[in-house]
Amino acid sequence: MVMQGSELKSLRRMAGMSQADLAAAIGMARETVGAMERGQAPIELRTDLAIRFVTMPLAFGNRTTEVIAGQALDLATTLVENGKTDDDDLRQAQTLGLEWLNAGGSDIGHQLLIALQIQVNMLENGWYNVALMDHAKAELALFIKAWKAIMPVPDKE
Repeated sequence: MVMQGSELKSLRRMAGMSQADLAAAIGMARETVGAMERGQAPIELRTDLAIRFVTMPLAFGNRTTEVIAGQALDLATTLVENGKTDDDDLRQAQTLGLEWLNAGGSDIGHQLLIALQIQVNMLENGWYNVALMDHAKAELALFIKAWKAIMPVPDKE
């Protein structure tokens, strides 16, 4: 699910950007950004991702690949255990990939995070299909193995 206008406005403000600043950064007109914030224009997925890519590092600071890796592992582990997801899980999966790239993470890490996002999407949309849910959970278990094998995940104490 893509962000709503209120979330767009909040991210923009937290990043200390004007509508004009954000519009220039993502290649849109300032008027379009304003209309999206007011809910008068739709926010497409690619626009959502571009907005997050531009604003989140400014709003939340740059996070290390180790922190992002830990969050990805936590998300996947929780989803395998629970077998269900919500919009926040999908949003987090989408954001982790962008943050990974922003933190200078590896290409293989980014590809794995895209795979994570796909599996979260399958869980989100496949709740009515047991075989699809089982497949998504199995893929998430494989993601966890691959992630642990090649990513820096900090120990929790």
